Amino acid sequence: MANMTATTMAKWIPEVTAKKATVTYRSNTILDPLLDHSWEPELGVKKGDTINIIAFSQNSGAIARSTFGTAAGLSSELIATTETQVQLAVNKMAIYGFAIPKEDALQALPQYEVHLADGIGKALRLFMDASIAADSGDTDDLDGFTTVVGTDNVDVTEDDLITCMTNIAGQNAPSTDRFLVVSPATFASLLKIDRIVNQLTIGALGGLNANKATGLKGGPVYGFEVWESNNLGAGTAGKKCAAWQREALAIAVQQEVQIDREFSVIDGLITYTAGSIVFGKKMVKVGFGNELDGK
Repeated sequence: MANMTATTMAKWIPEVTAKKATVTYRSNTILDPLLDHSWEPELGVKKGDTINIIAFSQNSGAIARSTFGTAAGLSSELIATTETQVQLAVNKMAIYGFAIPKEDALQALPQYEVHLADGIGKALRLFMDASIAADSGDTDDLDGFTTVVGTDNVDVTEDDLITCMTNIAGQNAPSTDRFLVVSPATFASLLKIDRIVNQLTIGALGGLNANKATGLKGGPVYGFEVWESNNLGAGTAGKKCAAWQREALAIAVQQEVQIDREFSVIDGLITYTAGSIVFGKKMVKVGFGNELDGK
């Protein structure tokens, strides 16, 4: 008598589909919180598309009273500065969604649409993150810093970080809210430098500082919080990392991720689900940041 096998019994062995799905691609979106959101409340829904940001001159020209102890005129001590302004235009919208025929919706596992809907928000955030890193349509991004430090596809060095620190400090940028965002390969380069590892581990026992937020690796390192992102702009062969102070780049999100849903009979009993996000960004103080080329 022949023995039964898995092959001969294949039609009778049931299969179970897992309730959880594996995500084939996941990316940390971290750049938006590191930009200046000061102007965001001024441009809500139904309030236009442009914010005029006045570039107030930093007061640094005080002089000594010409005739101490007298009531002499103050004409030489008074200021009359003509201010300039930049415009932040909300001019970017990203859309992502899907359409499901009724019969497919009836037959699909219930978790399927949940995963699809969850992916909408992630896709839109990834779009905004990539736009902040490097946007081919403008220079209002990390790729728009005109001072470039480092070499494409070469390990970032300690001297490179010191140069960034010196450049930004030389522009009178505030010493707080300074960020260094690097690619995974460049972060690996930094881990080869003992002094940098020591600064990364400040406040940590036995290892790197625990992530207080997604992508945060520790610090400060030469005054910069160190973050890791896999969404940075591409160089010739490496990545365009960046070091900056928050006031360098401004962003205004006029509409956060919003999901709209519609069922259409005329289209053939199809359910449409789409998400959108509306935002704008502007390079306000280009001297407050450096492009940092590396791996």
